[in-house]
Amino acid sequence: MKELQSVFQHAGGAGLQGRIRLDMSTGMARNVVVPRLPELLARHPGLELELSSTERRADVVREGFDCVLRTGAMVDTSLIARPLGDARLVNCASPAYLRQYGTRQSLGDLAQHRLCTS
Repeated sequence: MKELQSVFQHAGGAGLQGRIRLDMSTGMARNVVVPRLPELLARHPGLELELSSTERRADVVREGFDCVLRTGAMVDTSLIARPLGDARLVNCASPAYLRQYGTRQSLGDLAQHRLCTS
């Protein structure tokens, strides 16, 4: 979120105001952005955020978003992208799961197993 605030600050200084339409994945909204919104909005009372969270790739122009936060490679090369940070992902399994289904040897092995994501 510090990286996101830095982007906003470079865009307009300390007195940000106006509406920004922002789309992001549900996980990013829940785990990163929403918990930090009160602080951001308190620092910038003139800022109005319209948030959308979807798992699909949004059509930024057609849907009228000002900014889209996504992880991974950029698909639409007509857009301008800026890296905001790195995310680490960890695969975990309980001992009971490993006893029942065995230890995975490669990422490809996961395609045939039960997964929970957050």
